[in-house]
Amino acid sequence: MSDEHTMSIDEKLVYMANQIADFFRAQGEARSVPAIADHLNKFWDPVMREDFLRIAQSADANLHDLVRKALPLIRVPVAGAQYIKDKLPSPPPGDRDTG
Repeated sequence: MSDEHTMSIDEKLVYMANQIADFFRAQGEARSVPAIADHLNKFWDPVMREDFLRIAQSADANLHDLVRKALPLIRVPVAGAQYIKDKLPSPPPGDRDTG
């Protein structure tokens, strides 16, 4: 019997987001936070983003601090937009997604 833990889909999304944060953190917070959000917006499909944003609302989500700061900049897929937007903090002025 193996002690190996198989990650759930939720755990994998958090793991991947944290890896992205680890990659960008050398650029400093001011550049890495928007870069993390930009990466997720460009390369994660809407279902992944929606699931991830739902997971991120949990106090148990083990998110890198830079990922947490990037949350308001991640575009919310249309299907869950209102629910998720109501839960996220507002992005700083000038950082709102226009498209």
